[in-house]
Amino acid sequence: MITTTVVEESPTGKLTFEFSDKWQVYKYDEDNPENFYYKIRGLGLKAVDFIAISEKSILLIEVKYITASNESCRMRLTPSLSKKEQSFLKGVKDKLTDKEAEAVKVSLKRPYLAEEVSKKVKDTLIGLLASYRCADENLQPYSQSLFIGNKPILLVLFLERKECLNQPNEFKPLANNLKLAIEQKTGFLGNIQVDVMNTLTVPPALGVNVINGAGNFD
Repeated sequence: MITTTVVEESPTGKLTFEFSDKWQVYKYDEDNPENFYYKIRGLGLKAVDFIAISEKSILLIEVKYITASNESCRMRLTPSLSKKEQSFLKGVKDKLTDKEAEAVKVSLKRPYLAEEVSKKVKDTLIGLLASYRCADENLQPYSQSLFIGNKPILLVLFLERKECLNQPNEFKPLANNLKLAIEQKTGFLGNIQVDVMNTLTVPPALGVNVINGAGNFD
């Protein structure tokens, strides 16, 4: 069986994705001048990591390798703010006059992961539409599958964590909450299925094998 191998590496670890021959794969956010996203990324658009197509569906994969706790992570894993963040935000808002409070929106820099992923998905679909209208050859099979074939979309947030937090009993409650939140934010796109998984919970039917390389856990 012929497989396509794509590596996603970050300071926290390395993941190797092996796609079975049912998938045609493209690294959408690759830092390459020949990549269509490379040309439009300065417009404020974000991107998922991989796009893949099969005879039946389109697969969007966003990879996050998060070793930090929810409190110290640069992105929140839950929608609620920590007590420290709540206190800080209240302190800032209390300094504003009523008029200032109406004119200024105060928020924390640390985004919620579900919101971040949802934006990447929406921006990627905008990018695919732009590539279709610009007749980009590299993305043509993917944009045509979406806009002509109208194939269903499977969105996967691949969230790898420290060993103890990666275990299914610890991981699945978080994964389910993120899945529901992402579904709420992307459901309007129609015909889209969301899943959140890691190396221990990848369903065999997906046709993607993921190998966890050596990570530098803090």
